[in-house]
Amino acid sequence: MRIKELTLFTKNLEAQKQFHKSVFGVDFIDDSTEHFSFLIGWTKLTFKQATKLKVYHYCYLIPSNKLESSIQWLNGKVELITTDGSVIHDHGHWNAKAVYFYDGDGNIGEFIIRPDLDNATEGEFSFSDILCINEIGAPSNNSRKLNDFLEEKLGTTVWKGDLERFAVNGDLEGMFLLVNNTVKDKWYPTEIFPDAAPFDVQILNDGQLFDLRYDGEKFA
Repeated sequence: MRIKELTLFTKNLEAQKQFHKSVFGVDFIDDSTEHFSFLIGWTKLTFKQATKLKVYHYCYLIPSNKLESSIQWLNGKVELITTDGSVIHDHGHWNAKAVYFYDGDGNIGEFIIRPDLDNATEGEFSFSDILCINEIGAPSNNSRKLNDFLEEKLGTTVWKGDLERFAVNGDLEGMFLLVNNTVKDKWYPTEIFPDAAPFDVQILNDGQLFDLRYDGEKFA
């Protein structure tokens, strides 16, 4: 499963523009007073102006050998979130490691490596090493209902986790984070409540494209 397009909503469009210019050095392919878009690996990421602030958790996949190099690249641009004095978060039970930071709107961003993908590259880390948007959080009060829809619509399945609290639908290349926010009350590694935040997404799975909208309660 691949996330081909993702649209998030922001109350602070200009702050997001400046963040992505200064930190990532992106070239916008669309840019207006209401939205902006850029390509990041195989994903087109768009931010649209909105009136309400909702906090997202999303993740960038990077080559499996470049976590330390990406930290050097991020240093001085963002403040990395630490746990027990370390900026590297080891998700050993999923064979992944990650670093976390906040974007221009206070969303939780993440760089993650997944060694099982065997996607190491040469040289020092740069923006061009980012492969895609790998994860998008879809908090709700009924993760099982969301998962049932995704299984029927996309043909994807639960990869890891527990639908009663936190599960992942998809695979190593792309996934939805299905958080039951009546049980799990924080986005790791922060104190931020996983509030339901709407987004639009285009998924490629088994050679087919699917356009979905998440309204904070259900997919359609």
